[in-house]
Amino acid sequence: MPVVAVDIGGTQYRLAVVSREGEILLHQRARTNREAGAKWLLPRLRAELRELLAKGEHSPQAIGIGFGGPVDFASQTILASLHAPGWEEVDLCGELEREFALPCVIDNDANMGGLGEYTYGAGRGFGSILYYTVSTGVGGGVIIGGELFRGSHSQAGELGHIPIASTGPPAPAVFGDVWKRCVPV
Repeated sequence: MPVVAVDIGGTQYRLAVVSREGEILLHQRARTNREAGAKWLLPRLRAELRELLAKGEHSPQAIGIGFGGPVDFASQTILASLHAPGWEEVDLCGELEREFALPCVIDNDANMGGLGEYTYGAGRGFGSILYYTVSTGVGGGVIIGGELFRGSHSQAGELGHIPIASTGPPAPAVFGDVWKRCVPV
């Protein structure tokens, strides 16, 4: 049973059809237009998903999305993007489910990366792992006893600097304007 895997990050987005065994059957990627945000990406994402599904070679049964920013897993809603405007409170899975008639699940991209490594990669065979990623952003996924640990607000794996309040202490200069005020976690 193949699935469509979507990764939406601050610099690029990727789509793939992946087998149950983790083999990438089809894939494509493109650069993200950060300044244009969700309004720019959503029509492209829909068109590219239609294109992948029209190939008809593999008949995916579901869509899984890893999003580079905070996601409320319980409500399946993107809370925001720390890299691009216009992602606040976006129900991306709901939109894709209605259009493509496929079940959809969304989570933070680092959580999805952690699950991928636990299932198919370097974490295979271990009971618990800590996955850490440094890319456009910094994040992580925590797998304990084979289960992804999200915490009470879906933020348990956020292992880097997280903006807390605009009145907090300034972050180190290395984080630039995106992280004007934050505290280390």
